[in-house]
Amino acid sequence: MNPEKWDEAINKAKSRVEEYEKKLHSARSKLAKQKPYKAPSAVKRIPNTVVLEVKARVHGKINEVENDNVGVEASHRGERYGERTIGSTSRAIRQRIRTHPARRVQSLEKKFAKAQSKLRFERMAKEYPDLSKKAARNAMKKQYQKKTTAKMASVVKTMATRVLMAIKRMARAVMNLIKSNPKVMLVVVICIVLIIVIVLACMVVLTLLSNTIGSVIGASTYPSETEEMLAAEDYYADLEIRLQYELDNYQELHPDYDEYVFYLDEIQHDPYVLISFLSVWHEGQWLLVEVEDTLLLLFERQYVLTETAEMEVRYQTETISYSDPETGEIVTAEIEVAYEYFICVVSLQNNGLSNVAVSILGGDQLAWYTLYMATLGNRPDLFHIDEYPFASTYE
Repeated sequence: MNPEKWDEAINKAKSRVEEYEKKLHSARSKLAKQKPYKAPSAVKRIPNTVVLEVKARVHGKINEVENDNVGVEASHRGERYGERTIGSTSRAIRQRIRTHPARRVQSLEKKFAKAQSKLRFERMAKEYPDLSKKAARNAMKKQYQKKTTAKMASVVKTMATRVLMAIKRMARAVMNLIKSNPKVMLVVVICIVLIIVIVLACMVVLTLLSNTIGSVIGASTYPSETEEMLAAEDYYADLEIRLQYELDNYQELHPDYDEYVFYLDEIQHDPYVLISFLSVWHEGQWLLVEVEDTLLLLFERQYVLTETAEMEVRYQTETISYSDPETGEIVTAEIEVAYEYFICVVSLQNNGLSNVAVSILGGDQLAWYTLYMATLGNRPDLFHIDEYPFASTYE
């Protein structure tokens, strides 16, 4: 592809980022202006209370005669299910309208992150125009290792310079000593030879040690760019935020039950486990757009949300009035009326991201994963404990 087409692709990706940034800013402004939910006042609840009371009395009257008439019983049951369906549908529609600004912001945040990642990829592809995606990642990895090797060579060079300066100072002191006392010349020569041998041996050991340390550091260092690793962590954290939002508003999002019972594990993960797994699973350097499916797979295996519906038959006391057929007097009596009570049992199981990673990896992959976790990818600064309370730290 010629440079003009690369520039066109980059400009297109950049314009897409700017477009989503404007839309996201507008959506956040609308969400900030949205008034918080306020329960209706007692005065506004009076009409609904009256309607419910009338419905209860009507259903109570029908219950008195439906046992003797199968048709009336079937019709009454259908009517009750119809009322329940209409009520739940209207509540669901109102909730969807209510949560539209928040869902709009979440959708645009995801699209904005993808657009940013796409822009970074186009810029990287322009830098390596003759390489495929995998070859470009390998080239960037080699470039990173080259920088690491150059840094280690600079350290060794600095140490060697300091050793040579110390030898020169020692040689000047020895020459001054020989001039003042020629008898010690033989002893001094022997010492100089021994020092030279020791220094040469130390240089060889330092060279071997630096090469070994450089190899270990390069192998145990996260190969991906900092921006991509932070973007992957933000993507996974956003999935957890959406899950927490659903749990916090579960009754409003699923309004078809009379009671809700929750058994919930804590929502949390170690970001170093996430990045270590991605580095092993994708065999080196990766971009956010390439690991989104993997992030979704990990999330589905870590968090298991189940909903169980239970129905109980309960009874409530209602007061009825009727005319005594013998005396004609109005008699008041209390009866027990059966009704269906629906309970929603919600459970969230957190299987632990580390357990999920270990269950997926195997063999050499597990060994590399262990190495990354032991060294934190040589990036203990990537996820600070103050901002990421569940991040691993050095002992």
